[in-house]
Amino acid sequence: MIEKYQEKKLELMNKERIDLENSKEFILGRKLFKIINILKNRDIKKLKKIITNNIHSNKVKVDYKENNDCEYNDMIGDVKIAVYTSVIGNYDKINDNFIKYPKCDYFIISEKRRNTKNWKWIDIKEFYNSSSPINMNRFAKMKPSTFFKEKGYDYSIYIDGNIDIISNISCFINQINSATGLAFHHHNSRNCIYDEANSCIAIKKGNKDEIVKFIKKLNYEKFPKNYGLFECNVIVSDLNNDNSKRILDAWWNEFLNTDVKRDQLIFPYVLWKLGYKFNNVGYLGNNVYKNYKLHINSHT
Repeated sequence: MIEKYQEKKLELMNKERIDLENSKEFILGRKLFKIINILKNRDIKKLKKIITNNIHSNKVKVDYKENNDCEYNDMIGDVKIAVYTSVIGNYDKINDNFIKYPKCDYFIISEKRRNTKNWKWIDIKEFYNSSSPINMNRFAKMKPSTFFKEKGYDYSIYIDGNIDIISNISCFINQINSATGLAFHHHNSRNCIYDEANSCIAIKKGNKDEIVKFIKKLNYEKFPKNYGLFECNVIVSDLNNDNSKRILDAWWNEFLNTDVKRDQLIFPYVLWKLGYKFNNVGYLGNNVYKNYKLHINSHT
């Protein structure tokens, strides 16, 4: 069992790492390194994409939060917590180097067994199978009750496959709002689906035509501007709260039945359709990238 002061040291070391990775010098160096490799491989198409994305990203509306402003209560009762991730195909590498904490079990949901000692494998094909890796991943992400409720777990904490656990995240369950049985981080730079949709279009993240179609649907239904926007890479769920399952099931159904395939755009809409307010979802902070209990690796 790791001591509290050791946990704080880990978080401090992670803070220093994140601060370095967000420095202008590091970001510039990373861009130059990527461009040099592209030039070596004479991949002109990829170089053009980087330049175009950089131009468009400068036009995107941003109100960046410098710190994650949430304090966590570490007192946890006699509960069982399933911490889990999902990796389908070879999109993310699994980090097997983390400290296990009491009251938490760690699971990886995937279509094949992974080379890991610390993550218990759940074969997603026993619950859901699809030719679409994205659909398989989102099923795991949005349907925690399917995997953990009958196993006697009280809570689940989902993390994306590119997120490393640095210290104890079991305290996240204390942030859950009972109105929804959920807790998320707020988006670190926007609070509006419409702005996020424009951002996705600008940097070519997703299918432009389908995003435009989805936004037209929101306008037709009078979905409000500045309703709020979440980061959807960490999801904390109360598995004994019926509202949690109801919301996540609705999110999955909407995701499955729309071609936009951007779960971050869909989630606030689903909440609103079900009659919930943005602040009915528990608060994990306003910048997951500056949450020093975690480290988010860039997709390459």
